[in-house]
Amino acid sequence: MGAISFILYSLYLLFFPIFLFIIASNHLDLFNPQEKSWGTALYFIWIISNITFIDFHKDTRQTPESFIRIRCLSIISVLLLCFCFIFNSLKTLIMVPVYIAVIVRISIFILLIYQSIPFWLHLGLSYGDFKLFHVKTARLSKTQWLLLFLFHTLLSVGCYGLFCIDANILETDGLIDNFHFIRYACIAINILSIPMTYQSLLAWNSEKLEFVGIHPQTKLYWKGVMRKMEDGNWEVDQTPEDHDLFLSGNDCDCDNDWDL
Repeated sequence: MGAISFILYSLYLLFFPIFLFIIASNHLDLFNPQEKSWGTALYFIWIISNITFIDFHKDTRQTPESFIRIRCLSIISVLLLCFCFIFNSLKTLIMVPVYIAVIVRISIFILLIYQSIPFWLHLGLSYGDFKLFHVKTARLSKTQWLLLFLFHTLLSVGCYGLFCIDANILETDGLIDNFHFIRYACIAINILSIPMTYQSLLAWNSEKLEFVGIHPQTKLYWKGVMRKMEDGNWEVDQTPEDHDLFLSGNDCDCDNDWDL
């Protein structure tokens, strides 16, 4: 990932969760009006979740498995959040037990809290000693690009189709307004989540990952590439064209048995 792409993706990861929190706040205000907006409560949830996560995650080292997992979970969590918005908006038309509605409402809060985490993990900001990045040559194939856009197109069409009912059958004006709001909000979320899907596919297909950090033995600056082996394990690549050590002139025994 180049410098410009990294900056743009950083801004995306910063503002996309804020966009989701705004949608959630409006959804809850329309669906369940209160004297005070849900926005204040969600704002405090966002702040507390960020502070708590940073405090508990500051001393960890990133692994290739966590690098791939967080990118896949990010897009899955966004799509699940959309589903919860839709279900919560249409539940008055569906005969479901009360506890299911409660579970959906709790799920919205949990998924919203999770949305504040990818910014720190995707950019490696919460990893002090060892960070992983895509290699600059990482690309999706034309088939994968086609499948990516087809997937999100079908999701948008399906989302719109779920709302092809007469909104006037809903009980209150708030539910009707929420019905129209969530229809277009979920389509917008689906479109804006394309970069996350791209990152998840890129990570899933990765055979190499660049890393920077602190050498576990010498405690000096360390930079190189990790390669996925045939057995599925990841090891530091020792080939000259892919691996450089910046150890301030000190020699060290470089092997593949370091605990990352």
